[in-house]
Amino acid sequence: MRVGFVGPFGDSNFGDYGMLINNIYDIKAKDITIFSYNIPLISKLAQKYLNNYNLSLCEVNIVAEPNLMVTHNCKEYAIEYNNYPDTPFEILKKIRNYQEILEQISRIDVLVVNGGGYFNHLWNAKHRRTRLLSIIAPILIANQLKKKIVFMGNTYGPFEESTNFFGNFFNYLDDCVIASRDEVYSTSELRKVGYDKPVQHLPDDLYFLNEGFTLPSKPPLTLSGKYIVLELYSSISEIEAKLEQLGQFITTMKRTYDYDVVFLPFDVNYGGEIQGKLLASSFDNITIYDISKPGYLDVSEANSIIKNAEFVICNRYHAFLLAIANNIPVLHFLRDVCGDKRYYFNKSYGLLKSVFRNQMFSETDFLESSLSEAIEHSIKELPAIQEKQKCLFNSEKVHQETILYERRMQYIEDNIWSSEN
Repeated sequence: MRVGFVGPFGDSNFGDYGMLINNIYDIKAKDITIFSYNIPLISKLAQKYLNNYNLSLCEVNIVAEPNLMVTHNCKEYAIEYNNYPDTPFEILKKIRNYQEILEQISRIDVLVVNGGGYFNHLWNAKHRRTRLLSIIAPILIANQLKKKIVFMGNTYGPFEESTNFFGNFFNYLDDCVIASRDEVYSTSELRKVGYDKPVQHLPDDLYFLNEGFTLPSKPPLTLSGKYIVLELYSSISEIEAKLEQLGQFITTMKRTYDYDVVFLPFDVNYGGEIQGKLLASSFDNITIYDISKPGYLDVSEANSIIKNAEFVICNRYHAFLLAIANNIPVLHFLRDVCGDKRYYFNKSYGLLKSVFRNQMFSETDFLESSLSEAIEHSIKELPAIQEKQKCLFNSEKVHQETILYERRMQYIEDNIWSSEN
């Protein structure tokens, strides 16, 4: 059986390519085709993770949208949105290599739509729209060829002014099954665009790391003592405004708790790497994990660093997920998307709701509204935060995780392997 994969993993964002590799490992098909707008990055990742696979790569070449770049001054940026509701016909007409993609789709048995958070109004903004259309295009062609389309653990919405655009897309699809990684807003968002078919609930595609990842016996750090992990990709302007508070945080963690601080970037450039360089130039008592040589954060190393930490403060959802999966106390501060916190709350609270389903908990013990609040809370009450969260890392959590894992594997069996010719 040959399985095709499509999703936002053409970016060097840890969570997106991590979910792709984990899905490939869990699905266990050795013949795979990856459709992407960034073949050089996928090739690099394949050399690391997919040496034993019969791999075909297919570039998706879409006519670039006008005003593609974000308006920014390297410290802050402004987003412009495109609210035109393209029909599937109009998207298909924008594919430069339609015949090539058609031929590759014809060879697969099923197309897997990777999990993530890209079916929303933000991804329809001008700076991301070409990438979004590059993801949608192979799905439309697979639908034309009557291939089964299987969505993994995605977050849907907020759709906002892009409601008609996404309604045109989802209601075009015939033989597909859709899953969501939350039971908060995603299903209701899909209902808003007119999609009224069942939506299954799955864990995030990266929550259960496949044993195919070679996990280090110890974290790849030179530190000898205990440490905490800091991850953020806030704008440079915001970090510069918070340097004094960040310095107080780093000093307090060491003097009061004897914890070193390790900064772990989850993406290159302004996705975390440049933020790390700013912190390195500002403080001599912080360890910056370097991802410049590979050009991406290794999945096993990221998991090992977080798994062995005493505490995590993070901006990104998948840093939060790795902490929860490894039973590490964490504060996750939610950034605004499309002007509010619904997007991050949806997936982050959705994760908590999934793993702590039969336990009493408060999301306010895990989530913060800003970096400042997360720092202030941890400086004042770190032992209490750790103790309260650790009470939830118990046998009931393990039981719920077992249910979620079995549900994921059954979903793969029922919807992907059942498509084998």
